[in-house]
Amino acid sequence: MALAASVVAAGCGRDPPRPGRIDPVELGRLVAAIVPGPDTYFTDAEGKPAGFEHDLLRRLANSLNVSLELKIVDDHDEALRAGEDGSVHVVAIGTTGLAQAGALVAGPAYQSVQPVLVYRIDQPTPGGWSDVEAEPVLTTPEQPIAEFRADEGRADQGAVRFTSAPSARRIAETIVAGDARYGVLFAHTLAFLRNVYLDIDAAFPIGRARDLRWRMPKSNLVLAERVERYFAMIRRDGTLARLVDRYYGHTQRVTAQAAEAFHEKIKQVLPQYRELFQRAQENTGVEWRLLAAIAYQESQWDPLATSPTNVRGMMMLTEDTSAQFKVTDRLDPAQSIAAGAQLIAQLRKLVPERIPEPDRTWIALSAFNIGQGHLEDARVLAQQQKLNPDSWTDLKRTLPLLAKPDIAANTKKGYARGGQAVIFVENIRAYYDILKQFEVAHKPGEPPTS
Repeated sequence: MALAASVVAAGCGRDPPRPGRIDPVELGRLVAAIVPGPDTYFTDAEGKPAGFEHDLLRRLANSLNVSLELKIVDDHDEALRAGEDGSVHVVAIGTTGLAQAGALVAGPAYQSVQPVLVYRIDQPTPGGWSDVEAEPVLTTPEQPIAEFRADEGRADQGAVRFTSAPSARRIAETIVAGDARYGVLFAHTLAFLRNVYLDIDAAFPIGRARDLRWRMPKSNLVLAERVERYFAMIRRDGTLARLVDRYYGHTQRVTAQAAEAFHEKIKQVLPQYRELFQRAQENTGVEWRLLAAIAYQESQWDPLATSPTNVRGMMMLTEDTSAQFKVTDRLDPAQSIAAGAQLIAQLRKLVPERIPEPDRTWIALSAFNIGQGHLEDARVLAQQQKLNPDSWTDLKRTLPLLAKPDIAANTKKGYARGGQAVIFVENIRAYYDILKQFEVAHKPGEPPTS
């Protein structure tokens, strides 16, 4: 049973005394502290709560058949204090290490992350701590600075000056602005931010990888046992791997050069077509930034694009698709975008309703590229291999198999370049992420903006 999450700002509302010390099943709700960010909690294009940590919490609440209440706090210290005083059951802020701090205990590891030193790419690339010299190095509160010092591996340990910044995004912004030269980010966070802040990159890894763990009140042993069983379950059934892929699996698809070119096109080209994408959203319900990402992957927003196979226009439509949606001129961007949006909406309706977003959209987009019949072949292969045909993560493993002659010979539709469909969808996911950072959502009923 899916249960809705309620969100309250820190200090708002009146909870029962110290709910974190009461078993969430007995209380009827799971209360968690979380800090907004690309790795934790944000509002998606449909205005719904999302984020890796959020989804982990929501699934835990569902498994316990309780509601989820999020306490949105400003920083990691505030979140930890909420855990220590029993205001919340779980502190879900991507903390590392096993150390038991005060009244909190660390839960099981759920993701291994590698810290890296980040620098501005127009500056000399530091090869090690000796190149950093006396420059301050920005870190976020959840990072284990004491361990970083130990990882320096130098006789003068402690020479590096670590300075706290409120968030990973602030580290990126500060380095890009030239107000700091170095920072520490986890590699999976950098992979996302690098497509948005083009001037940063990793210089070198800092020591060993760390494990992310939730924190919980030591006083609630029942909760700690429930969390232990929960993570064992989602690791065993593949849910954890699918969530990791959902939020991070596509972040390195776009090279730094491709991201830079995309940023330039957002400034110079997209304004000419923004209104057309927004009108297509009004008519089909397909989010306009997603449509723009698809069009960029197809044609780089070139309305005159033509392939050797005679697919043409902004959305690279075939002759059959054009006839189906009564397109008289495939090189007319208005007609091309409108027809492409209708086709995507149609393909999304063909995906079984039981499949949740965003998998539903990614699966539909693979059919946009490879065809519905070949997609169904890949889903049958997933079933045969005891994978989940409703999971985009698992379909990424079976779609490329359609290019193997011995496997394709036993499918209904035969040979297909399934690996190309995977690349197509993963690139769109990356471009869509970038657009969401620079372009605002278009709300239904509002006039398109130009």
